[in-house]
Amino acid sequence: MSENIGETASHSDSNSTPPKPQESKYSKAKRAVCKYCQESTRHLGNPKTLIPNLTFLAVAIYTALTGFQLKIAQESLTDSQRAFMFPDTFWTYTWIKPDRVGMQILWKNSGNTPTRNLTVWIVTTNLQRKLDSSFSFPDNIPAKPNDKSLWVRSFVGPQADFSSQIVAVAYNPKSPIDSGHQYIYFWGWARYNDIFDSKTVHLTRFCEEIYAIIPDPKNIALPTAYARQCNYGNCADDECRAEGIPPPS
Repeated sequence: MSENIGETASHSDSNSTPPKPQESKYSKAKRAVCKYCQESTRHLGNPKTLIPNLTFLAVAIYTALTGFQLKIAQESLTDSQRAFMFPDTFWTYTWIKPDRVGMQILWKNSGNTPTRNLTVWIVTTNLQRKLDSSFSFPDNIPAKPNDKSLWVRSFVGPQADFSSQIVAVAYNPKSPIDSGHQYIYFWGWARYNDIFDSKTVHLTRFCEEIYAIIPDPKNIALPTAYARQCNYGNCADDECRAEGIPPPS
């Protein structure tokens, strides 16, 4: 009886599974790190090429940023140095006849480089209405519409100026100006290239309104004319395109 029990017990001990050893904290941490490395490798590539790839990416980003900065610096230098024409001074004149008033423009180049292919033009007219945003500022005069032979072609050096032709318009001295009966306007433009970009055409426009002509008590034939800027037609380059004014023909 006792032998059977002993044999049974001995047989049972030989078939039992030994307990698993408890995993240490170090092993758990190591396994977690390896899993993270596997995930990182799957997303970033082979660890052996990771540093070269990151170095190449950094160089590419630096090169792109450097090129962009150089482009911005070059554009800033060009904008500050290129020729820029603008109407600096307006002179009003009266003709020998008391029913004529004229205007001359002093154009100035504020840039540090000369103009190329400069053309300037002034138009004058006596209207019966105020100018509005729909006015197209045509390049014509009553006698010879769109006569390009009257355009003035010139050259202006750095920080230099240039006087335009004098143009005149007839008006009624007995009728008030700017009161609904007659409105006297002068407008014009300067078109030119700069030395940095021969393909880009620059354009500056102006528009002035004669709002008063004051007689001279000592000389009736030589009254004084006063002018002011129009609400439209004073612009340069993109501003003129934004106003929708047709370019010179």
